Amino acid sequence: MFFSRKFHKKFYLANNHDVAKAGLNPYKHYIEYGKLEGRLPTRRAKLPIIDTDKISKKNNFSSINSIPIVIPTFNNPTYLCRFIDQLKRFPKLQILIYDNNSTFPPMLQLLDDLEKKFSLVRNNKNRGPEFVYQDQNLLKLLPSQFLLSDPDLDLNPDLPTNFYETFFALTEYYKIGKAGSALSIPDNLKTNLKLVQRDVTTTAIEYENQFWQNLSGFVKKDDAKIYGAALGATLCLVNMNYLNEDNHWSKGIRVAGIYENKHLPWELYFELPIDEKDYYNSVQKFSFYTPKN
Repeated sequence: MFFSRKFHKKFYLANNHDVAKAGLNPYKHYIEYGKLEGRLPTRRAKLPIIDTDKISKKNNFSSINSIPIVIPTFNNPTYLCRFIDQLKRFPKLQILIYDNNSTFPPMLQLLDDLEKKFSLVRNNKNRGPEFVYQDQNLLKLLPSQFLLSDPDLDLNPDLPTNFYETFFALTEYYKIGKAGSALSIPDNLKTNLKLVQRDVTTTAIEYENQFWQNLSGFVKKDDAKIYGAALGATLCLVNMNYLNEDNHWSKGIRVAGIYENKHLPWELYFELPIDEKDYYNSVQKFSFYTPKN
């Protein structure tokens, strides 16, 4: 029986019947999945309280002068304008717009205007927001750590101006490619929304609840809860030192509390212009939220 102060094989197998039943290596499972899922390695272990400031300083990340934020876009001028306006209070962010071949005339005009102020990549086809990790030409322009976010967010007014330092520290602690914001599930969520993603249809609540199941730790300085959860292009830090092309979607960290943001398509207080919504839904080919018929 393998035993150490940090991992107890017998305890882990006894308390994780799925691991035992599958005949998996318990230590390997803990390192690759269990730690993220909040599974405890020993009887006396507790969920970690992570000193993210210490990790960031140790890696000289707290002293960086700037960090790029890549914003994938596709025929969504209202979201993009609103998001860029919110980013003004984060002085170290360098905006890079990654457009997936938009064709909506107001969007094209907006991109022409924004290109005078920010970096802009114009793709010749819609490859989707997750193609960022595969675009070698783009990655050559970026450092090993950068921010990524869809523009359809309402940022938390309490989000620290150096939020990315916390996200970076968590990628280092968990040795994982992505750490970012949790998405609030509002009490007055639009109840007529369905999510169509990868040919699967569900309600927004049903889909999003899965990302609030695996509490894996806490941020020491502000008690924010940390969840092991899949993470797409919601506001996050990408650490290419750990990103695995095979699981860039399925493995990630979401942070709640002051790092938690709102997803505008769910919110009753926000509506896109009808012409913009109709145009987007007529040409999109990846995932989207839309009212049920």
